[in-house]
Amino acid sequence: MKPDFTNFKGLSKDPILETNFENELLMSQLISEIRKNPDHISLTMTGTGLMELIKAVQQVIYEEINEEKANQQDSDIELITKQDVIDKLHVSSTTLWIWEKRKYLVPVKIGRRIFYKRRDVNNLMGGK
Repeated sequence: MKPDFTNFKGLSKDPILETNFENELLMSQLISEIRKNPDHISLTMTGTGLMELIKAVQQVIYEEINEEKANQQDSDIELITKQDVIDKLHVSSTTLWIWEKRKYLVPVKIGRRIFYKRRDVNNLMGGK
């Protein structure tokens, strides 16, 4: 027996909360249908409902892309000292110098001090 989601309107006085509640109910129903039969799903939607679904998916994708960009920018900016890199990678300063010349690891110089981007060091280690 399928749950009846037609009588939930009016539970909230706030139209935004009501819309969020409606979206959550519809999404949970869709997810349960996908879990029941992941090989074949049949949906019946109005044109307006389909447009709202597309907008919702676009919004989720947009938010995830922006979050990923923000995280990537944060890791690009995060600098670690030369000594920290030596300790973390268990290499000598000569090895770092060779890697700099071969462009494996590009240093960031601030005054006389040498730093490296954490992202670049993590990439050399084979992960984050």
